[in-house]
Amino acid sequence: MTHFPPFKRTAIATACAIALGLAVLPLSSAHAEQTINIDSPVTHGVAGNSARGQAEDGWYTYDVTNVLDPNNNTVNINADVGGYVFGSVTTNGASASGNTVNISGGATVAGKTSTSIYRGVRGGYAGNDSMNVTASNNTVNINDAVIEGEDTEAVWGGFARSRGHNATASNNIVNISNADVTEGVVRGGSANSNSGTATAWGNTVNISNATVNGDVTGGSATEVGNNTSAPTLNLIASGNTVNISGNAWVTEDVTGGYAKYGTNRDRVTATNNTVNISGNALVDGHVYGGDIRQYATSSTTTAGAGDAFTGNTLNVLNAGMTVGSVQSFEKLNFTFPSTQT
Repeated sequence: MTHFPPFKRTAIATACAIALGLAVLPLSSAHAEQTINIDSPVTHGVAGNSARGQAEDGWYTYDVTNVLDPNNNTVNINADVGGYVFGSVTTNGASASGNTVNISGGATVAGKTSTSIYRGVRGGYAGNDSMNVTASNNTVNINDAVIEGEDTEAVWGGFARSRGHNATASNNIVNISNADVTEGVVRGGSANSNSGTATAWGNTVNISNATVNGDVTGGSATEVGNNTSAPTLNLIASGNTVNISGNAWVTEDVTGGYAKYGTNRDRVTATNNTVNISGNALVDGHVYGGDIRQYATSSTTTAGAGDAFTGNTLNVLNAGMTVGSVQSFEKLNFTFPSTQT
């Protein structure tokens, strides 16, 4: 992929902001809702609600008591980034919503740090064990870029995580076109909890003429680890959409709604999800409408009352697609071109 010449970096806000390495170290005088532009290469991470200005080197401690508002920030990446890229991040607030990340211009994002929380590209991340958390209406746009993910961390539109309360990831959007994701999972929205309800709904992933070396999931609802002491936990991964089009290539599974539980499948649903595949798309793995798995086996399970079937829809809009298999769809719709024989 061609890399364009770097330009001078600017940050539009009362306080310029860059998040370094593991996190964000802010200044108290900064204001909320800012735009950060990265037009020349940096070796650290970037977060839209960082209040640290012009800090370019080393790793910094994340100051959770003094960050900018984690809502409605914008990050524009047009050059290489050596760490993560987040539209916003908060570990003491209730919401990371309405943020936008744009990555283009031939940029390569390494997306890797020494902690799993600060990895990859995320529109918004809200993690707080003491209250309900929400990551909603975040958007990640990637065009003409390379994302070097790691394991399960690549591109997530919104991520909400709470060990003690509800977590909701809703209406997040990931758009990837003419780009490469070299490793990791692409998710529209992810909710992670071990008490109450984890809900991922209304999230969308669009992959067009791009390569994803990993899984693509519309929305996922999972327990925080294999929590065998959370029998009342509800996991809901419903109403999500995945669109795979053009010459897109996904090397692993494509899933509308994904849920992973510890012991109680009865309270788990992955329903009313939609997967649309068109053009000459290639999916090496399986295509699921809903997928419910247990931590103990890490494989698709059929026992119990959990629902990974109802209302899930697959729409195939061209005969040129190739997939490994199709599973857990109540509705299958095929539209072939008039030239099909």
